[in-house]
Amino acid sequence: MQKCALVTTGGTIVSRIDPATGLAMPVLSGQELMACLKPYGEAGLVEIHDVVRVASPQIGLDDWLTLHRRVQELVGREDIAGVVVTHGTSTLEETAWFLDLTVSTDKPIVVTGAQRNASEPDFDGPRNLYHALLICRCEQARGQGVMVALNGHINAAREATKSHTLDVETFQSGEWGFLGAVVRQKVTFHRRSCRRLHVPLRAEALPPVEIVPMYVGASGAGLRAALQDGAAGIALN
Repeated sequence: MQKCALVTTGGTIVSRIDPATGLAMPVLSGQELMACLKPYGEAGLVEIHDVVRVASPQIGLDDWLTLHRRVQELVGREDIAGVVVTHGTSTLEETAWFLDLTVSTDKPIVVTGAQRNASEPDFDGPRNLYHALLICRCEQARGQGVMVALNGHINAAREATKSHTLDVETFQSGEWGFLGAVVRQKVTFHRRSCRRLHVPLRAEALPPVEIVPMYVGASGAGLRAALQDGAAGIALN
């Protein structure tokens, strides 16, 4: 089998319940996560890179830059067929689109995660990871850009939206529909993602951009606060 790279960043997919607090904490390494795939079949050659281990709401711009550099380096290697990135689902769609915009490659990049942690009997992380590796080695996945793959469905990063806090069917692609699916270990693509855009990174740091909600009776205080705090850009929502 072709070698894939696995890049872990934390999230529910590497989390277990901490008995002391009752909270799900990101504690599993990439190696420990790979060990969970045995019931699903042969995972093939996988090179593991543990980049960061945090809950996805804690992912920051510096983490994005580190992740971008690692993924760009990996896809540039001739011995790597593609890259799978594991991530918490809270901000997974944002990280996936960031990588889609900034990483230059035709090789598959698949971002996956889990809705249920490793302490739960129906932990969905191993199946999602196994499917992501299958997609990573699929020839039809080349040139598709970054994909979001959970619960057997393949979404284009640009179109993926998290729709539910707990449901394993959370990521949807709206009116565009899924790119494809994984059924009985077979990857099938139904369409290609044509709405692609590449934005090369030229700076050493990403500028701070704030999102300010607009609503009836808004005073503009949020807008003024963002400006005073040094925002380089403001998106009005």
